[in-house]
Amino acid sequence: MAGFITHLGYLLYQPASSFAAPSYVHFRWVDEEKLGLAMMLYGAARFVALIVNGKMGLEASARVRALISLGSFLLMVAWAWGIQKSGTASTGLVAYQYFALFELMNIFQARADAHAYREKQKRQENQGGGTSSPGGVD
Repeated sequence: MAGFITHLGYLLYQPASSFAAPSYVHFRWVDEEKLGLAMMLYGAARFVALIVNGKMGLEASARVRALISLGSFLLMVAWAWGIQKSGTASTGLVAYQYFALFELMNIFQARADAHAYREKQKRQENQGGGTSSPGGVD
């Protein structure tokens, strides 16, 4: 999804009017270049999150993944809604609806990952994780 959003942002950033087609009538109030730049930055942030994933601790990483997926979910829902409201038949409508569904699944998976990490931390603390020497004898 990071590559898709970055590439979509790049296309919107180009001087040609992407929103001239009838299926994008609901997006014409948005400046395409600004939206394109925002989407490229968002896609780049998503790439960074993929690279960093797991390096800052699983719970924090899962929360970042959920937040980024939420942003992508909202973007895909808005995109699909705009195409649907235009009244034109577009294969993009099907694609964006599935992208939104997959992002929703990512949010729930990230939430489950964060919960599993918290439970693992609790188990480790309850099993005597407070010893300071390697042999467990203080």
